[in-house]
Amino acid sequence: MKVGKKLAKRRAKKARLSQEGLVAPTPTAPVIINEQNSSDTNNDNNNNNNNIATITQQNVSEGGKKNKKRKRESQEVKEPVVEVKLEDKDEKKIVPIPSIHERMAAAAVQHKHKKLTVVLERACIEVVKWGANYTLLSSDDHLGMMRKNKRDPANARPDIIHHCLLTLLDSPLNKSGHLKIFIHTENNVLIDVNPSIRIPRTLARFSPLMVQLLEKLHIRSNDESKERLMSVIKNPVTNHLPPGAIKIGTEYSATNLVSMPEYVKNFEGTGPDAGRPIVFVIGAMAHGNVEVDYIDREISF
Repeated sequence: MKVGKKLAKRRAKKARLSQEGLVAPTPTAPVIINEQNSSDTNNDNNNNNNNIATITQQNVSEGGKKNKKRKRESQEVKEPVVEVKLEDKDEKKIVPIPSIHERMAAAAVQHKHKKLTVVLERACIEVVKWGANYTLLSSDDHLGMMRKNKRDPANARPDIIHHCLLTLLDSPLNKSGHLKIFIHTENNVLIDVNPSIRIPRTLARFSPLMVQLLEKLHIRSNDESKERLMSVIKNPVTNHLPPGAIKIGTEYSATNLVSMPEYVKNFEGTGPDAGRPIVFVIGAMAHGNVEVDYIDREISF
């Protein structure tokens, strides 16, 4: 009963105050922060920070690439200057060194009509029938047959002429078009060699080539030009040498010992034999001397 009376008094007091315009202040509601909204705000802030960091890293990487590119461009070697206008006479002009091919081309233009002729005398090229086939006589393959016929194995050395041809045809002198080669065999066969021929690198392949040459008297190229690469020509060899040429024989036992770099200066400039064609006669045999009657002088080097 007491609780009911107290409640009735409060309600009556509240009604009286409301009529007079006096309202009791209502307590302010506590501010409740939504946890989900706060987490979303934090995530947005973190995402913004991450985006800023990513953009910064990209800018740094692009700047690093540009710096590396600039360094590479600065380290690139520039071509040497060929022509430079100099104001001071004491300054040096930078000129690139010409290559071996450029020097050979310049020499070919300067000495367009000059050629060196080489005659390989007493070459061991002889065809024999071995079984059902024909081949070159060689002391390595036919030693028993040569002893049976009482022949010197030293006179059957086709490897010597093969090596001589490889050395001469691969030389820079021949590559520049200033070499002419003739072969004179022990059996008095004269062979003209085209400077553009490519000799087989092995003796086993060189032997059938020479057999074909002695059988057909010439060898032609396989291309459309059908150019003669090797051919048997008429003797004597002096009919095919340039007129007015100096014929020099090379002998191991010659009394005139010369230095070849110094000796060739006689044929250049104002030397005693300047302007005259040169013919070297070289022996292509294992031992012995080259005894021919068309040699003007003999040297040893």
